[in-house]
Amino acid sequence: MEQDVHFLNGSDFFISRAKRSDVTFVSDSHYHDTYEIYYLVSGTRRQFVNHNIYDMEKGDMILIPKRVIHKTTAIEKNPHMRYVLNFSDSFSESICKAMETDTPEQVFKTVKISIPESRREYILGLFEKMYEESITADADEYGTIMVKNYLTELFVFISRYNRKSDNHSIPEAFPEERIQKAAKFIYDNFHRQITLADAANHIYMSESYFSKKFKKVTGLNFGEYLTSIRIKMAEDMLFGTNKSIMEIAELSGFRDANYFGDVFKKAKGISPNKYRKLKNRP
Repeated sequence: MEQDVHFLNGSDFFISRAKRSDVTFVSDSHYHDTYEIYYLVSGTRRQFVNHNIYDMEKGDMILIPKRVIHKTTAIEKNPHMRYVLNFSDSFSESICKAMETDTPEQVFKTVKISIPESRREYILGLFEKMYEESITADADEYGTIMVKNYLTELFVFISRYNRKSDNHSIPEAFPEERIQKAAKFIYDNFHRQITLADAANHIYMSESYFSKKFKKVTGLNFGEYLTSIRIKMAEDMLFGTNKSIMEIAELSGFRDANYFGDVFKKAKGISPNKYRKLKNRP
């Protein structure tokens, strides 16, 4: 595996290029406070974003808003190459202002974009230029300016694509539609005491078959996916509300505050109380 990551402005922008011969590579389920654009240069991949599943081929791009749970898995046993860039609200503020939009959310109107073959060289060039500018950013004061210029071009391309596409808001047909339906059921009912059996029954599968199929398609088992949603929702409440730890535990679907504290600390490496204090520190 070959992977390079380069940062600008601390953690406000970073770009990663990876060539992977490990055909079974799977990323961890995660989310972050930055926006993400994933461009597949070659090979095939599967993206699990919130409760939706997207199969990717060469020339496909995935747009992931901030704080959205996502995971990358393999579809077939083949190597792949990809670029991933992440950027913060502050890094993209001037770009959004120039485009008369409030946030990148207004550009990220769709999740998957299949770049026409005639435009793939152009899109790849933008990622390559951002990558090269990030490598040499310390050489002079113009690296960040150039990266923002190329990111602006990418934003404009995406916006034009959204304007021309008549079906960008229509979910794509997916061969594992029943698993996607189950994932949405879990996502919509995370606050309840739902079980593997509930999710399996929702799509009329046996528990054992559903468990194996869900893992194969999404790269996550039922418990991992449910817990990741609950932790993410709990984080949002810890940071954005004054609710008590007990209330947050209940609203997030945990059976009690002590269990919530144990699971949260295992996932984040810090207790819910300490997390809240750190996040709210001026």
